[in-house]
Amino acid sequence: MTFEQFELLFGRELKKIPLRFKQGVLGFHVEKRTVRYYPTVAGLYILGKYQPDNGYLGPAITLYYGSFMKVCRGLSFKEIQVEIAKTIAHELLHHWENLAGRNLLMEKDLKKLARWKRQLGFSTKDRMGRDLREVILFLYMLFLSLAFVTRLAE
Repeated sequence: MTFEQFELLFGRELKKIPLRFKQGVLGFHVEKRTVRYYPTVAGLYILGKYQPDNGYLGPAITLYYGSFMKVCRGLSFKEIQVEIAKTIAHELLHHWENLAGRNLLMEKDLKKLARWKRQLGFSTKDRMGRDLREVILFLYMLFLSLAFVTRLAE
């Protein structure tokens, strides 16, 4: 699916949502980039984001085309369209909760993330990205040291 086709599906799904549910959101955007929850960990992508205050523009919702293409690889147009609709609805719910001074969906999202981290064996308290970078750096330094020692032994 091309970026243009994705934008078209995004536009179609937005038109299906009654204006009263989109009230207060001043921008709906699609970005080409891929966004990972943790930059160094594959598999967990951010499909969309609600920004309560997008600078001077006010509240905005952004969907990430690249993330959708990673997560929805192999899905049909119709299946991707359903995922777009679900993501828009999810981000709109963040908007309405924000207006109501609630954060139940964010709490639910954080619980899902904690469950995902536990299933992968990561601590739910530690930042995974930093830990993984440290492991990779350690392994790199270890192999570099071994190569150096092997060279000296020759």
